[in-house]
Amino acid sequence: MPLLKLPPEVLQLIITQLPSQASLATLARVCRHLESLVDPILYRTIYLRNHDDTCLIRALESRPERAQHPRELQIHYHYVDVPNQTEYYPLLVESLLPTLSRLVNLKRLTVKGLLYDSCRMIMDDVPYDPERRTELWSFDSRSSVVVHPHLKELSLVGAVVDGLGPDLEYEPRSTPLESLTLLCCDVSAAGMGQLLSVPKALKHLTWKGVPAVNPPDFWPADRMSYIQMIRTQADSLVSLDLDLWAPIHQHPPLDLRALRCLRQLTVDPNVFRRADVSAQECVLPGSLQKLVLRAYREYSLPDLGPLALVYGWVSSGALPSLGCVTVQSARFQAEKILGAVFRDGGSFEDAFRSIGVQLEYERVRPSVEEEHFAFDCPCCAWALRWNNGLDW
Repeated sequence: MPLLKLPPEVLQLIITQLPSQASLATLARVCRHLESLVDPILYRTIYLRNHDDTCLIRALESRPERAQHPRELQIHYHYVDVPNQTEYYPLLVESLLPTLSRLVNLKRLTVKGLLYDSCRMIMDDVPYDPERRTELWSFDSRSSVVVHPHLKELSLVGAVVDGLGPDLEYEPRSTPLESLTLLCCDVSAAGMGQLLSVPKALKHLTWKGVPAVNPPDFWPADRMSYIQMIRTQADSLVSLDLDLWAPIHQHPPLDLRALRCLRQLTVDPNVFRRADVSAQECVLPGSLQKLVLRAYREYSLPDLGPLALVYGWVSSGALPSLGCVTVQSARFQAEKILGAVFRDGGSFEDAFRSIGVQLEYERVRPSVEEEHFAFDCPCCAWALRWNNGLDW
C-alpha cells in the first residue's frame, strides 16, 4: 500500500487531519502499523457517556500500551428515559477506578453527574429523592480520583462533596493537581477542606453555580469557614473564582488577605464590603493584579459603591499590584459604569487611570434569569442561581 511507504512523520500529519474519532477508529483497524500511529491521537481525549466505560476497559486490556496515551478524560452521566432509573445508571467512576490509575499521563479529568442544571427531562420526570441522590452522586465514593499521581486539572459537575472516602489513603499536600473546578456542586466546608488538603500546590480554584432542582444541603451560611479552608493553599493559589452572593446586611465581608499569592479574583463585590463602607479597611490581598466584579443582582441603577471602595484601597497603597479592574454587567452599558461621575466631575475610568489602574467593562448574560453554560450536549447546562434567582 503506497500510503504505508510514507515516512511516519508524514503519516502522522495526515492522520491529524481526519475529521472525527470514528474516522480515526476506522483507520486504526486497517493494520497494526497504522494502529500504532493512530492510537496516540485516538486516545488522547476520551469522552465516556453512561455505559461507554466497558469499551475503554476492553481497549486497554487488548493493548496495555494504550494506557500511556490519554491526556484528557470526560465522564458524563447522562439522563436517558428508561423504566428503571436506579438499575440503568452506571457508577462510571467506580468501575473505572482501576483503569484511571493506569492512565499515567492523564492531566485533565471532568466528571459530570446528574445534578447539573438544565436537563429538563430530569427535572420533569425523575422525582426528587434526597437519599438516592446523595447515595448515587456523592463524591466520597469516587474521591480516589483526587489522588491520581499525574492529574493536573479536575472538574466536578453536579457533585455532592461532603468529604473524601473514609478508606482513601493519601499523603496530605502530595499530588500535582493545579486546577480544581466545582460547577453546580453542593459542597460542605469540611468537604472543601478535605479536597484542598490533597494537592501539593493548587494554583486555580473555581466554585460556581448551585445544584439544579433543589436547594443545596451545605449552602455556605458561614462563608468565612470556606475561606479558611481555601487558605490551606494560600502559598500557591493564584486565581480564585467564587460564586458567593451575599446581601450586605446578612454576612460580614470576606477577608481574603491571607491568600498572599492571589493574582486574579472574580467575585460578587458585595462579599467584601459591609453596609457602612465609610472607613472599611481593605480585605483583599496586596498581591492582587486583576479584580473582576460580577454583581449577580442588578437594580435600576449601577451600584458603584464597590468601585469607590476599591479606588480608596488602591489610593491608600493597600493594593500596590492591582493593574486592572473589570466590571461585568448584564443590565447596564459601559458608559453607565466607566463614564459615571466620580470625583471632581471626572469619570470612574479617569479616576482609576490616574492611579495606574485600567478600568474595563464586560457585557454578560443575566445570572438569575438566562445565564446557563452549556456543556457538550444540548440539554446539559449549569446556572449560577437555582429556581430563577432564589438565594439563601
